[in-house]
Amino acid sequence: MTSPASHDSPAKYPDGIFVDDVGGVINGTATDGLGLEAETIQYLSKLLNLPWPLTTLTGYSSGLFTKFEHENRNGVLEGEGIVIQTPHSTPIKCFLALFHNTKSNLTTCFLYSAFPIHLFQFRDLLPKLLGKSNQPMIVFPVVFLKVYNECIEGYRKIQEWNIASLEEGIGLTDYYQYKSSSAGKPRDRIKMINGISYDLSRFELFIDFECRLYGFLIDLCSSSGSQFDLSREPNTGGKLREWLQLIDCVSLSHKQAASSYRQRVQAQNTVLYSLVSQAESRLNYQVAASTKQDSSDMRAVALLTMLFLPGTFIACRSSYVQLQQYSYGEQISMDILGDNCSPHYYRRSNLEVLVKKADWRGK
Repeated sequence: MTSPASHDSPAKYPDGIFVDDVGGVINGTATDGLGLEAETIQYLSKLLNLPWPLTTLTGYSSGLFTKFEHENRNGVLEGEGIVIQTPHSTPIKCFLALFHNTKSNLTTCFLYSAFPIHLFQFRDLLPKLLGKSNQPMIVFPVVFLKVYNECIEGYRKIQEWNIASLEEGIGLTDYYQYKSSSAGKPRDRIKMINGISYDLSRFELFIDFECRLYGFLIDLCSSSGSQFDLSREPNTGGKLREWLQLIDCVSLSHKQAASSYRQRVQAQNTVLYSLVSQAESRLNYQVAASTKQDSSDMRAVALLTMLFLPGTFIACRSSYVQLQQYSYGEQISMDILGDNCSPHYYRRSNLEVLVKKADWRGK
């Protein structure tokens, strides 16, 4: 995308490596950015009439952001631009390159994006911004930051809803009565907490990029004599300053929200483990009480066995004696009793005494 201004002469691509004014050589895209291949950037740069190499021009690099200036062979400044890359670890991915040719008053924009629907409006705004040749260069990154800020606000609302659902789910679940097939069992809650914590980590990355980009744009605005200087366009500059102040306030609220969300998730994690521990303690108490009751029941069974077992032996002995009486008539031999009449017999168990009495009566 380019502005309506045109130039007849083809773009000149400088040879060699240009040294960074701050120190070192800018010889590639930021390592934590999208990481476009050099051949791809070179092809698109030639297609858009950008001086090549794009990211090895004199200027300075700050990781995700690069400001560069292009000088001809005589050392005369021909143009300047910036490169903005979003972190590769976030789902919002964008590579924005702007270059303004001072001699021909031509602004060229290179946008490589894979962002969600919230940033589609920025893509739609680019032709309108490029259609106004009197727009200062700072308009493009400020508008991008504004749209990015709105995208983060939408993501924040999603996190708010997820955390509220987590709090409601944990608060309304009775873990004393939960079943293994229940959807609100602790395992599901723990997975939900881990998922929210991961989303919060990405949310914090969004905020970090937002704050860093804001600081980068503030530095650009204060660079006098640059195409990004807000004082070049008093009317537009005032509106852009208001936008930057608003973005600064919203960024601060995003930081506070992220800190609050993290504390709320940790609190719900503590509550969940506390409830599960209480439910486990209650279950252990119930198991102990049941074991104690089973022990009491077993003692009662043993006692009843001790009481009724002698009667069983007595009944068996009586049946035996009656069988002998039936077999031999009324003549019962003393051999049936054996040595039971001896004094030693009475020192035996009570069971034998009862049997003896039963035999004697039968006799």
